[in-house]
Amino acid sequence: MDVPEQAHSNLRARQVQSALATLPREQRQVIELAYFHGMTRHEIAEATGEALGTIHTRARLGLLKLRKELKKVGFEF
Repeated sequence: MDVPEQAHSNLRARQVQSALATLPREQRQVIELAYFHGMTRHEIAEATGEALGTIHTRARLGLLKLRKELKKVGFEF
């Protein structure tokens, strides 16, 4: 990657980290386990001891909030 691409990538990473920090802990945990640790929602439910439906709801609500926060800072999807 060249310098401008690396700078853009770093900015995007910081934006995502900041947006994740605004989520409730439970929603953030589900998103981090799914996207950064590659776990399925079923695996997350087993690992956390929560019902699968609860994990689905936390993921959906978390992703909606994450998208809203990222749009506020002009994140390009």
